[in-house]
Amino acid sequence: MFAVHCRDNASMEQVRLNNRPAHLEYIKGSGSSIVAAGPLIGPDGHAVGGFFLLDVANLAAAEDWAAKDPFRALELYGSVEIQEWKYVFGSGLEPRP
Repeated sequence: MFAVHCRDNASMEQVRLNNRPAHLEYIKGSGSSIVAAGPLIGPDGHAVGGFFLLDVANLAAAEDWAAKDPFRALELYGSVEIQEWKYVFGSGLEPRP
């Protein structure tokens, strides 16, 4: 699995709001590749980025998925970090070897 951590550029809240439907359609269209997804919330209660947990084959697939997010084309994100992640324990997921 891969964690995708996206931070918005400053002063992009309206861009986020205007283009949220296309972004959500992309997320929903990703099917079972999405284990979890949601916005990062700043101290003022507004979205300042996003976090996605992807179940994809490899880093290249995670990078491809992140590159196709409509928010990327709009340069909403100032940074995107992708890191392999291993589930160990918690609720809702099955441990993997």
